[in-house]
Amino acid sequence: MPAIRLAEAQSVHQPATFAYLYTWESPALGGRLGACHGVVVPFAFGLIGTKGADFFVGSGPEAEALAGCTMDAWLSFARGGDPGHPGLPEWAAFEPGARQTMILGAARELASDPYSAERAAWDGVIP
Repeated sequence: MPAIRLAEAQSVHQPATFAYLYTWESPALGGRLGACHGVVVPFAFGLIGTKGADFFVGSGPEAEALAGCTMDAWLSFARGGDPGHPGLPEWAAFEPGARQTMILGAARELASDPYSAERAAWDGVIP
C-alpha cells in the first residue's frame, strides 16, 4: 500500500510516473517465499546464474529473458525517464484512477489496478 500511495501522490506532480509489480516466485525454501521483497535485485543487476542468486531466484532461459527485460527497463528509465522498450508491451504512465502497472514475471503485461480488491480493503485504513 505505501508504494501505491507514493505512486498516486507522485503522479499528481510528475505525470511520467511508472509502476511495476514483480511476480517472479523464488524457488528458495520450497517456494514458500513466493514473489517476495528483493526478488527483483538479481534480475535488475544481471546476476542470474551466479552463486547464491540461483538458489534465491532460479536460473534458466526464462529467468535470463526476464533479467534482460528488467535490465532494459531500468536502463531505459535511467536514460530518458520512461521504462518502456521494445521487449515490453506499451507501458502507460501511472494514473490514480487506472493505476496502470507493468506485471514483470513469467508473463509481461500492463494491468490496470492489479489486486484492486486488496487495495480497496486498505482504502479506509491507509487514506
